[in-house]
Amino acid sequence: MPNRPVPSAVLAWAAVLGLLQGFDIGVHVAAGQLEPLRVAANVLIAGWAVVAVVRIDAARGRAVQGALGAYLLLNAVFVALEGPTNPAQGGAVRWMLFALVVATTVAVLGLATVRARAGAARPN
Repeated sequence: MPNRPVPSAVLAWAAVLGLLQGFDIGVHVAAGQLEPLRVAANVLIAGWAVVAVVRIDAARGRAVQGALGAYLLLNAVFVALEGPTNPAQGGAVRWMLFALVVATTVAVLGLATVRARAGAARPN
């Protein structure tokens, strides 16, 4: 079976996901607040994005639910353990965390949608 080019929309959504996760980890490294649960969530969702680009079935149903669910669960556990505010920043609400989780969720759904459409046109 010949290799088919990956549609640019799929690559664009995957790039957005990768940039979001890299930015999230970079902010924590720069602030000296590297949080293992958050980094695990970032690595998990970035890994899923790579697999979703290569394999159409990774961007369908349960695979998307599993990846996104695990990402959200890891972030929820982090908030449950550490609280919605950051004592290292004077008790400020973790707005960046919430914004990045929402942006990541949108990007995952965007990638899954365009990947499924691309796969429907050309099965993998």
